[in-house]
Amino acid sequence: MIRRIVPIALAAGLLGGCTDDSVPTVDTNVDKDQPVVELDEPTEQELCDDLETFAREFYNSDLNARIACISVATLAGVNLETGELDAGACNRAYDECLDNPPDDVEPIDPNAEYQCDVADIPAECSDLTVGDLVECTEEAAQLIDEYIVNFSCDKLTEASSMTEVGAACQRLESKCPSLFEEPDPGTDPPPE
Repeated sequence: MIRRIVPIALAAGLLGGCTDDSVPTVDTNVDKDQPVVELDEPTEQELCDDLETFAREFYNSDLNARIACISVATLAGVNLETGELDAGACNRAYDECLDNPPDDVEPIDPNAEYQCDVADIPAECSDLTVGDLVECTEEAAQLIDEYIVNFSCDKLTEASSMTEVGAACQRLESKCPSLFEEPDPGTDPPPE
């Protein structure tokens, strides 16, 4: 899950602000001051379980419906001849979809999408704490939620906003840059 949360944090640069009451927090009893590389196997599993619980709570039915409507709107707004996005058509399709969301939205299954690989955090990331990881995870979720709740097709053309990362994730990146590296597309993900 760690390597998958970090790209979400980077993608969260699309976003901005936070909605304090709609996003859960990571509920964990793991000591937030403990370096991640020093966790024993049962504690690693506990942290992974807590992160997976957070992800399941975050990807609720309302968020899934909004994500589905973003996809519907984007497809409706693309001019098939030019490939350009008509923001007006896209926004109208999004509003219509929100008024009547699809019934067959397949929920995002965080267990299928993400792998928790706390044990694979490299030794050079010895300063990375559980608290750093939790704060970046929560920050990214806040940003994603804000983007989705306040979605407008006009945001799809704002490429410059895609590069921003929040303070908690910047801290995490400074302590462990390898977590922000994109995996080699030619390699298979590690087995579960």
